[in-house]
Amino acid sequence: MILHYFQDVMPEIPCNIFAYDYTGYGRSSGSPSEDEIYSDIESCFLYLRDVLGIPWTQIVLFGRSLGTSASTHLAALTPVRGIILQCPMLSLFRIAFNSNFSLPGDQLKSVDRLEKIEAPTLVIHGTQDEIVPFWHGVEIHKNSKHGVEPYWVDGGDHNNLEVIDDSEFGRRVVDFIERLESSAIDDALLKQPVLI
Repeated sequence: MILHYFQDVMPEIPCNIFAYDYTGYGRSSGSPSEDEIYSDIESCFLYLRDVLGIPWTQIVLFGRSLGTSASTHLAALTPVRGIILQCPMLSLFRIAFNSNFSLPGDQLKSVDRLEKIEAPTLVIHGTQDEIVPFWHGVEIHKNSKHGVEPYWVDGGDHNNLEVIDDSEFGRRVVDFIERLESSAIDDALLKQPVLI
């Protein structure tokens, strides 16, 4: 479903992209669930690291919308070099009920994992997002332990950030990746437990 997204906005970004469908989405079989989303990203990470031999120091997670919950799950669980969160949600109920506190039964709770993420974190969000309110991105950035300068797209909604300002969007992502390449890895990240 988002293959065109990568084809359109990512050609200038100096990296390889590993994309996958969540269980029950796109061409993937099975039934979607929160547990499956987390299992999927863990499996993909282990495949990259253990089968393809790509060290975690070269893996940058890019989560968009629902994918931000999967990305925060993995980054809280094991070290990764960096994490980019586009239109991130604090949690599902915080969207549905426009609340800033936890409710019983809430799902996709990125907010609860932020304190465990040691990787540098770039947050990108549109100020007019009609699906995940802009304040979610602001709170995610504010509560990220290693947040870098966020990229707020003025007038951007949930699905047009890279269209509104494609050159700036690409530049911000490239700058983040280049900064990761040229900077030392934080000791806290090196001490984080590793997924096995």
